Amino acid sequence: MRSALSITERAMADWREAAERALAPTPAELLRLRDRLRENRTNLDRWQRRLQFWQGIRRVAVWLGRRL
Repeated sequence: MRSALSITERAMADWREAAERALAPTPAELLRLRDRLRENRTNLDRWQRRLQFWQGIRRVAVWLGRRL
């Protein structure tokens, strides 16, 4: 019984290691992910600046509306 459990445990460990190696990203995939993260960060910064601009315009419009 112990030997059967030992063999099963070893087989499961081998399968786990094989799956981990198969699922690990390649260096090219990591480079693509890094580039996409940079692009996303750039786009996010751009949209944040646009949002801040329009929020400023809105504040000015509200301020003018209260003054008139």
